[in-house]
Amino acid sequence: MKTSIAKESVVEGEIPSNSLRVFSQKVLMLLAFIGGIYILSLLNSILIILFLSGFLTILFSSFLDSMNKKNIPDWLGIIFIFLGVLLFFFIVLFAIIPIFVQQITLLFSYISSSFNTLETLYKWGGIDALWFPSFLKSYIGNVDFGTLFEWIQSNVSSFSGVATSLSTNLLRGSSSLISTLSGGIFQLIMIGIFTFFMSLERHSIKKFLYQVFPKNISIYLLSREDSFLRVLGAWLKGQLILSFSIFALTLLWLWALRFFGIQIDSIFTLALIAGLMEFIPYIGPFLALLPALAIVAGMGLIPIVSILVLYIFIQQAENNILVPLVMSKALDLSPFFILLMMTIMASLFGIMGILLAIPFTAILQIVVRDALAWKNGEEKWDNEPKNTKKIQK
Repeated sequence: MKTSIAKESVVEGEIPSNSLRVFSQKVLMLLAFIGGIYILSLLNSILIILFLSGFLTILFSSFLDSMNKKNIPDWLGIIFIFLGVLLFFFIVLFAIIPIFVQQITLLFSYISSSFNTLETLYKWGGIDALWFPSFLKSYIGNVDFGTLFEWIQSNVSSFSGVATSLSTNLLRGSSSLISTLSGGIFQLIMIGIFTFFMSLERHSIKKFLYQVFPKNISIYLLSREDSFLRVLGAWLKGQLILSFSIFALTLLWLWALRFFGIQIDSIFTLALIAGLMEFIPYIGPFLALLPALAIVAGMGLIPIVSILVLYIFIQQAENNILVPLVMSKALDLSPFFILLMMTIMASLFGIMGILLAIPFTAILQIVVRDALAWKNGEEKWDNEPKNTKKIQK
């Protein structure tokens, strides 16, 4: 009896020490988790560079593998990709910048002429000639619009004055502007460098990751590797075809309008913008419409209607013919899910995140479907697949 009481007292005495040990372990785990989050926040830019570089490496893998079959080494294939991207970038840069400079110049000219007209009307008929509503005249009756119009016109019509004002504002925030631009350029350069070397070492990196990941995850990724690459290849190929098709349709339509007496300037640039905006899902066509409307805004009603009909026709042709024909069912994605991922990736990765939202969503959808199937017992990833030899590459 005494022995049992002694044992119970010993056990009761051990309970506080065990509870203290468990509590200490939980506190240490919490502190380690908080420390890990803090370290990740400090390494945020590096992680973004690594993530985007890795995703681009996966995206280019199919092309590089096809180049390898033609006895073209990886380094030469990557150089081809980079040269193509740089060439495309310079074409876009030199095609789009002139049209924006032209539109800004026309905007200043239009504002200057508009205020000149208002000033003439004010000198001729006073405030009654400015078409202000009657309820506003009592509030603005004491304003000297003559002096105001002269000041606005002198500042707007003189481009040097505007340039001086803009330069002053830029100089005030030059440090933040320069740091932002240099940071963005640095990230782009680092993404290019990391993508280059990760593409060269993609087989070694893949082998290392398969060895580091838990066995079940490695088996699953190995089983789905071909599916991931097939989806990414289908997206890239389909997106290029869609962009070129929209570019060709827009260019052909704008060129055909000239036979009806509608002369629209910069048709190549407008068609190029329309093709580029295809990489931005759903809102891209709307963004492509804005510069076209800005150009034809002062040309009358018929050019505006022609542009609207053009973009509505292209949008319908894209949704009902091109997308089902080109993309088929390879990327059967929910529009809501795509817009949600666009918002998330834009906040994390900026413009690059918007461009890569669809392929990332396609891969994520495969993973989610497989996870639900595994949860319901429809799929099992416990056994190694037949293509385990890929790890040895």
